[in-house]
Amino acid sequence: MCKNNISASEGGGVWYNDAGHGIINCTIVNNQAVDGEGLACRKRSTALVINTILWGNVASGSRDQVYLDSTACDPQFKCCAILGGRDGFEGPGSGDEYQEICIRLRDEDPLFADSVNGLFNLLFF
Repeated sequence: MCKNNISASEGGGVWYNDAGHGIINCTIVNNQAVDGEGLACRKRSTALVINTILWGNVASGSRDQVYLDSTACDPQFKCCAILGGRDGFEGPGSGDEYQEICIRLRDEDPLFADSVNGLFNLLFF
């Protein structure tokens, strides 16, 4: 679990800089940053994100869960719940520029047991 972190720039939860590591079975919630509150990818990052939740990460006015700083970023998402779905992606490498592999990307509330009190186990997903 990656929760309640604050970054003065990018990647409140996780920050990749020209890296290709994986994130599996992780909950990334309530993080803050200028860009990429949940996950930020720079340069040619090719993270593989599997069965992971990116939810409730915030910044000054935006709610981008994933930030892609260039079109060379190519993270892959499989069986993930991301607040806003593809609309939760921001940055120069997002939108029509993102030639992603997204398998079973969901924008459905993961129904945390009691997120107000820090209980992020799932009631149902």
